[in-house]
Amino acid sequence: MRISTEYFKQRGASAFEASLAIVPVLLVCLLGIELVHAQQSKQLISLALQEAGRTASVTAADRDEVNRAFAQALAPLFMPAGQYTTALARLEATVARYERLYALPLWQLELTDLPGQGVHPHDRRAMQLDLLYLHEPRLSWLRQALGQSARWLSTQPNGLATKARQQGLVAMPLSRRVVLHASETKHGSKWMLEGVKQTSAHQFNLQQTLTQTLTQTLTQALTQTRAASTPTAGLYSTTEQTQPTKHSTLDSVQQTSDKDSLCGVLLCCAQ
Repeated sequence: MRISTEYFKQRGASAFEASLAIVPVLLVCLLGIELVHAQQSKQLISLALQEAGRTASVTAADRDEVNRAFAQALAPLFMPAGQYTTALARLEATVARYERLYALPLWQLELTDLPGQGVHPHDRRAMQLDLLYLHEPRLSWLRQALGQSARWLSTQPNGLATKARQQGLVAMPLSRRVVLHASETKHGSKWMLEGVKQTSAHQFNLQQTLTQTLTQTLTQALTQTRAASTPTAGLYSTTEQTQPTKHSTLDSVQQTSDKDSLCGVLLCCAQ
């Protein structure tokens, strides 16, 4: 009877101990899954920022092009698309949901010039891309816990990171430094255009000089030729004398032919 009483008193103790042990284990597992998800998201965001840096280096840091490239490179983070047609559609829906629920943007990308990269304006420029991505934990109780902790530890009430933590979001700051190759290319093409303009102007002046020289030479040659071919009085007399000479020659030829024919007739008559 005594043994059964002790057994009855210990009944359910193992289940209670197991429940006490399972709760922290489940909590650690859930936190681990959340950390893995956050790390995966951070990796994909880093790759998207790298693509945005490449776009900035070839487009002279055009903000619209950089944001567009970052959004397109961030599409793998929102796959599978689920109820949406594409990953980009899900991304746009997420941005709209952030604006509606938290009144915050999904990310904030700032471009800052790094001073001291060159003496001249046409030297290579370096820029730094500062990204602040607001990651949303999947667990609602974790978002509430983060919000409560942010209210206790709030130091910058006007900062985007502080506002995100107050809403239960995790701010992921990332930065990347890029060199703008497009500025050098633009200045190089500008120098090339100036060189081409100068060369074409020099060639045009040279052509004008050659044209003027050739025109003067041809004018002088034509003048000399006309002066040499102008007829004089002697030439006119010579010309006038040559024409009767031709007629006299023809007359002599005709007279000679008449004599020959006459001689032939006379010979025939003589015989």
